[in-house]
Amino acid sequence: MIVTHTYTAGRYTARVYDNNMVELEKNGVVFDRPGPWGDHEGARQWAELIVGAKNLEEQEQAQPTE
Repeated sequence: MIVTHTYTAGRYTARVYDNNMVELEKNGVVFDRPGPWGDHEGARQWAELIVGAKNLEEQEQAQPTE
């Protein structure tokens, strides 16, 4: 498998492979391998969105509540 795209946000990284699989990791530890997606563009878009969403979720949880 060949990595075609890599997306990083905060402690999260997603790698998209040429077989439309995605590998999602946090702090260098892989915790999800979804796919294969129906097409490469779908895998790429999901990978880009999920790292942003996971990072935002983590930031929101770290905010002190009043």
